[in-house]
Amino acid sequence: MTLIAVICGATDWAKVVVMSKGMADWLAQYVDMVAGIPCERTFTNIFNVIKPEALGKTLQGLSELLRERLPQEVISFDGQTERGTADKLRGLSGIHLMNAWSADNRICLGQLKVDDKSNEIIAMPQLMEALDLKGTIITADAMNTQRATVKKAIEKQADYVLPVKGN
Repeated sequence: MTLIAVICGATDWAKVVVMSKGMADWLAQYVDMVAGIPCERTFTNIFNVIKPEALGKTLQGLSELLRERLPQEVISFDGQTERGTADKLRGLSGIHLMNAWSADNRICLGQLKVDDKSNEIIAMPQLMEALDLKGTIITADAMNTQRATVKKAIEKQADYVLPVKGN
């Protein structure tokens, strides 16, 4: 329920509940709906006990199941700060994620949380290590045009296209 609601734009538990109620008949084809739609508190309690690493690994496994292996599949690596996660008044700089996006499959193959923008350089090879990249073409922005990135691409038997800046 949560996955589908988030894909449809839900940003909090109240919206997950509302969207799930709106899709109850469709969801019943895939989920046991005898007890109805859980309340916000139930969603909160469930997700509070799930370890983020375990959820990330499960979602990465799901994307591998959905991924169609294509020759020379283009996989773009990019880091972004998630909208709505920064709060200057509370001193929160926001959640920064390194993403691996399959352009051909139109699906995120994996994500890795990084501390701040400068740690993208370290995060990209780590995320590459977790993915099956054999026969793919890796792209990234100039920040990630690094020896470690190229070394990891070669190790994973992938090709790469990386920009170089004048500086």
